[in-house]
Amino acid sequence: MHIVLVKPCWKYPIAGADHTYNRRWPPLELLNCAAILEADGHRVRLIDAQAEELTPEQVGRRVGTADLVVVTSSALDRWQCPTLELAPLVAVIDRLRESTGRLFLSGFHGTVRPKEMLDMTGVDAVIRGEPERTVQELAAGRPREETPGLSFQRDGRIVSTEDRPPLEMTSLPVPAFHLLDLSRYRYEILGPRFVVLEGARGCPFSCTFCSRAIQGRKLRRKTPEQLGREVETAVGRFGAKNVYFIDLEFTASAEFVREICRYLLDRSVRVRWCCQTRADQVDGPLLELMRRAGCRLIHFGVESGSRRIAELTRKNISLDQQFQGVRLTKRAGIETLCFFLLGYPGETEAEMRETIRLAKRLNPTYASFHRISPYPGSALYDQLDRPADEWFPAFAGTEEERRTADRLVREAIWSYYVRPRYVLSRIFRSSPCSLWRQLRLFAGYFR
Repeated sequence: MHIVLVKPCWKYPIAGADHTYNRRWPPLELLNCAAILEADGHRVRLIDAQAEELTPEQVGRRVGTADLVVVTSSALDRWQCPTLELAPLVAVIDRLRESTGRLFLSGFHGTVRPKEMLDMTGVDAVIRGEPERTVQELAAGRPREETPGLSFQRDGRIVSTEDRPPLEMTSLPVPAFHLLDLSRYRYEILGPRFVVLEGARGCPFSCTFCSRAIQGRKLRRKTPEQLGREVETAVGRFGAKNVYFIDLEFTASAEFVREICRYLLDRSVRVRWCCQTRADQVDGPLLELMRRAGCRLIHFGVESGSRRIAELTRKNISLDQQFQGVRLTKRAGIETLCFFLLGYPGETEAEMRETIRLAKRLNPTYASFHRISPYPGSALYDQLDRPADEWFPAFAGTEEERRTADRLVREAIWSYYVRPRYVLSRIFRSSPCSLWRQLRLFAGYFR
């Protein structure tokens, strides 16, 4: 069977009223699907319109007359914070409906709003949750009615099969890197020839702003050897130079991290990598080992400098722990990126300014400020009284509160990055290429 997997193109680097950073990152879940399908004997192509800046018409010509097409509305790196601008997705699907065989939609949006996405797109079915095994069964010819994790229209009504059980991570093959040109991928603050990998899915924590509609709560891991082989393959066979371990909490198991670090060191795998985790889940010896194994950047979700808002988010981490984690990471010689959220329901301007002040006190290498969005599937969304036809709200408050949050996000970005202390540190400690990448991304927020 001829199967095509598609990631649409959103404007790069920043687009939409929600100021989403539309990353040019490899769609890992589609690479997993491709590897599984190829092992089953199918002919598979992957079209990443985001990486190649393809129009819907160009995507349509590339797809041609495939037997089965899967379009993702949110690649794996956006499962937690999906793009809310759906026009590029709909445009691609409208073009593909004209010529393709069976057409399916995967990703966050169909998982949480299957009926609405079926109505909007007219696809044959929506894939809910993790797509890998569902796509495999569809390609094998399993009837829709018998395939877990599907929603489709029949006789004017929506039919949803049972939810698919969480994927067993150790069953995944090495992603199909050969379907991509890695020279098209980069992470602006880490570098080019970039891939996304994962050691685990799921998150046991209960932050109110986070949607785990696809990932789930239960933590499911690969083995360190399995993840190590994926890194070796990406680096040794395909020339990857930078890797992001996209686990929601990479250091949730310190022993797992120690083992993957030892694997990379023992095999002399030379690669720069980054991860994301909580500031209360790192310590000095672990960070030192991570740095020796190639870790150059850690993302921390700090979120708020207001004690009241921090308690409402149920982040359950103190400011002292945030300072300690960032301080230890810097001491180990690893750069830091801290995320901050503004505009939580009921948050005052004074409380948002507390967050901006905290960012400057923490002084991470990079600070990322965002207006909070109430994603369906999150506890925050469930607390809201939203209109029934507002499927994916971009903000949780009034229009006036939204304008205030947007103003403070821009103010926070500007005031953080133009500080003389920060500018001088970047000039003397960064390469020209790194500075250019950062400036380009920074400028995108002010277009």
